[in-house]
Amino acid sequence: MLKALIVDDELAVRLFLERYLKLLNLEVVSVDNGLNAIEEVKKANFDIIFLDIRMPKINGLQTYMEIKKIRPELSGFFFMTGYAFDNNISEITRESGIPILKKPFEDLESLKVQILDIVNKKNESASQDKSALEKRSFVRMRLDLEVDYRIKGKDENYKKAKVHDISLIGIRLILDQELIPQDTLELIVKKKANTDTYNLVAQVVWSGKSSDSSSFYCGLKFVEINDSFINRFITNII
Repeated sequence: MLKALIVDDELAVRLFLERYLKLLNLEVVSVDNGLNAIEEVKKANFDIIFLDIRMPKINGLQTYMEIKKIRPELSGFFFMTGYAFDNNISEITRESGIPILKKPFEDLESLKVQILDIVNKKNESASQDKSALEKRSFVRMRLDLEVDYRIKGKDENYKKAKVHDISLIGIRLILDQELIPQDTLELIVKKKANTDTYNLVAQVVWSGKSSDSSSFYCGLKFVEINDSFINRFITNII
């Protein structure tokens, strides 16, 4: 679910936008001034930010500039104003390229189209990032690694295995024994040129004899793949 931040000193505006954005299936946070908005941006990521131009303490443009210093990658901004579009406001629009919404929000259909356009672009970008990660995950690498393994709950001592190839989601080993699918293995992996070891847990997906029948191939998938796992994998294995 995408997340929106509403920044306006008028309670009625905040409540109206909150209800409307929730109808569009957005998670919403609202604050009554720019300083609070800056604090919220420090704590969380937002996909869409609505900024009233004229507010006490710090105005919308100043708030925008401070937010961009903290999170320069953020986009999806809207300025809001209940005043006529004077030269200053027109200049803000021209320089920033950010659309300005006129309060009260009479043209809700136009507002909806603009919001959904941002939502669709965010979703498309997230989908592309996920697809790219999935493609990288399946790239198998031949690395000079050493592996010790034992079957969790069955073996006390570790045994030696050879690595055929490895990826972000799993590993193929060459073993002296055939393993049973669904068995869980505890692995100790290290580079031959490095004394540092890396502990992994993997589940047996398949196992079968090699072409010369002198050894067995085994395909395993890693357990608990997440961002932390990927960072450690890249740092310690690749």
